[in-house]
Amino acid sequence: EYIATPERMGYLFGFIILHRTVCPCLALAYAIVVKRCIIGAFRPTPQGEEPNVSSWQLFRPWLLARLIPDAHLCGVSKLLGRHYEAISALYRLLGVKVGRYVYWPGSGFNFSEPDLVEVGDYVVFGSRSLIFTSDSHHRRQVVTLEAGSNVSDRCVVLPGTRVKTGAVLGSGALTKEGKTYEPGTYVGNRGNECVQLKKGSATASEVKETSYARAFSRRRE
Repeated sequence: EYIATPERMGYLFGFIILHRTVCPCLALAYAIVVKRCIIGAFRPTPQGEEPNVSSWQLFRPWLLARLIPDAHLCGVSKLLGRHYEAISALYRLLGVKVGRYVYWPGSGFNFSEPDLVEVGDYVVFGSRSLIFTSDSHHRRQVVTLEAGSNVSDRCVVLPGTRVKTGAVLGSGALTKEGKTYEPGTYVGNRGNECVQLKKGSATASEVKETSYARAFSRRRE
């Protein structure tokens, strides 16, 4: 009966609400400060040079993964729901280069080296996809998703991949390390690389507004 009084029940529910809302924000804020002040920016390995495999270089992504252990930015993205521009702003604070009107998946993303990811305007993500920016030899390469590209469900994007404007990585697509994917639709995996189903013809100048961007803008009006 000690905790059953209305006053103490109010305190209990108040503490639960604070724990579910304030604690994730504090954890993410701490991670951002440590990332910007201590871990620093991740840089791609220069072409023709051996990757730096010093203890500090190996420790940096490990530490960031411990600070942000989930794919939901310490739980903050779940609190934000469909406020995708706010999620984009948080990823920018971590170092990801993010454009406008990006559709983030409900399953979230966990970038171990966020400075090596570039996401253009109007990019649409499916759920449960993975983006890698370093290989087993710790060679870091930039992953670029140009404006208007699409990464669907359960895709695996390997280091150095460039998905050009108008390219769609369909469900289960596996990219090849260091390869550029021209406009078209790619799915699955054959011989350690996704299969092109059809070619596209979109160019950067043609990508002004996707159907998602139009729906996004109208929802805000």
